[in-house]
Amino acid sequence: MAGRRRPRGTAAERSGLEPAFTLSAEEAGWYKPREEIYRLACERMGAPAGEIRFIAGAPYDALGAAAAGLRTALVARRPLERGLPVGIATVTSLEHALG
Repeated sequence: MAGRRRPRGTAAERSGLEPAFTLSAEEAGWYKPREEIYRLACERMGAPAGEIRFIAGAPYDALGAAAAGLRTALVARRPLERGLPVGIATVTSLEHALG
């Protein structure tokens, strides 16, 4: 859409981190939270899922990444996002997730 920024770029820009690559749903052939898209990202990184830390900004991202075997944390900005299933840490900021 004209005048709108692509969502995949905005999160990376806000974090101040430099992503190694981006992976769109169109390119992968799956939409989140399908496990396949997270597994494809692991393949691109050249590491098994259990060695990758995935920091999610939405509960559905956290659930999909955890189902694919990634070590997962959710930056829970709202109280209702806290208390996800065991194995998914909840933090209140990206700094807390990385620290």
